[in-house]
Amino acid sequence: MSKEELDIDRLFSDAAHAEKAPQYDTAYWKEMKAVLDEKDAKRRGLIYWSIAGTLVVILLISGIFLRKNNLASTPVTTLPTQSNESLQKSSSTSTNILVDKEPTTEQTTTIDDTQQTRVAKSASSTGKDMHSTNLIHGSTTSSVMEVPVNESSSATTPAITKEVRTEQQVSTTLDVSLPYTPISALSNQAIAEIIPSQAKEIPAAKYLVFARLSGGVMENYKSKRAFKSGILDFSVQTEMKIKSLNLKFGIGTQYINHSDLILSKRETIMELGVPVTKQHDLSYQNFWDLYIPVEFGYRIKSSSFGVGLQANYLMSTNMTLNQYKNHTLMSTEKFSGRTDGLKRFSMQGYVWFEQRFTPRLSAGLRIGTNIAGRININEMGYFNESSTTNPMYGQFYLRFDFLK
Repeated sequence: MSKEELDIDRLFSDAAHAEKAPQYDTAYWKEMKAVLDEKDAKRRGLIYWSIAGTLVVILLISGIFLRKNNLASTPVTTLPTQSNESLQKSSSTSTNILVDKEPTTEQTTTIDDTQQTRVAKSASSTGKDMHSTNLIHGSTTSSVMEVPVNESSSATTPAITKEVRTEQQVSTTLDVSLPYTPISALSNQAIAEIIPSQAKEIPAAKYLVFARLSGGVMENYKSKRAFKSGILDFSVQTEMKIKSLNLKFGIGTQYINHSDLILSKRETIMELGVPVTKQHDLSYQNFWDLYIPVEFGYRIKSSSFGVGLQANYLMSTNMTLNQYKNHTLMSTEKFSGRTDGLKRFSMQGYVWFEQRFTPRLSAGLRIGTNIAGRININEMGYFNESSTTNPMYGQFYLRFDFLK
């Protein structure tokens, strides 16, 4: 290096040492924190309203479908158009006591002008042409039938009156060998007066247990770019079905990798009279969560959809600690299980769609975001250096029903 270059280098070095080192301004970072909190509050409010609107729409659609199903499934009692007289005749012919006929026939033939005159007078006094007269004496039924006489022969031959008497003994013996058709009469009222029953049978809830394996991608905390982070989870859940409504709940575990959630702490100290800026960056890469999901949905044939809420408890992490001195990387360390600057509890909200392919196998999609973020900025003076605090994610999952 020439003398001129050395002089130039020394000149820049002296100027750099003469310049004051950047100081940590508490008021500035408080102002920045307030701005970031305001942005997060607006985004969180938008997410809350979106989820609330989705729930309202799903409830309205569910109510419409339920009302249509109830109207379609209301039982209506119908009877064929038939008069009261026919109903009474059908009811009377459906008696279980049949008549055991024991005919005792007496036929008498009388050739007597006096008898003919008596019969003619009797017919004229009643004003009817009686072809049969039924008399019941005790338990004996008698039928008297009169045979009409040919008028052309009445002038030359005496009238012939043929009286046929048939006696039938009523028996209470049940004869099941005779063919008969039982008819049940619901009511003797008019058809228009029959009111259908309003009683509705509420089906019992059905329970089943299933396992679900999900995999997908998530936005990166640092760059807010999709497809850089992955999310994988496995859960065992119970589903309760009431008509077309579904309620799911259970327990599962979740793994997120390459998340790049970065929290920083910065301080300025004096070393040999020279101010030195030190910075510690906590770069969280992987998360392991234990979570409890609750889902509500509606089923139409083999398809179902709905919303879900997932409460996470942070079990462990993988973190890289980078230490800087005057913006120069001095060391890098890796830790497992640290949760500095993080919340143990977080929450996710999502919408889901599911399609059943076989009686036991289904597939579906989930799209959601973090509602309650993981970052605890107020802890130990850490501040967020990531682009987002509530990343979006999407997953494809397979479901297997193993207990019904």
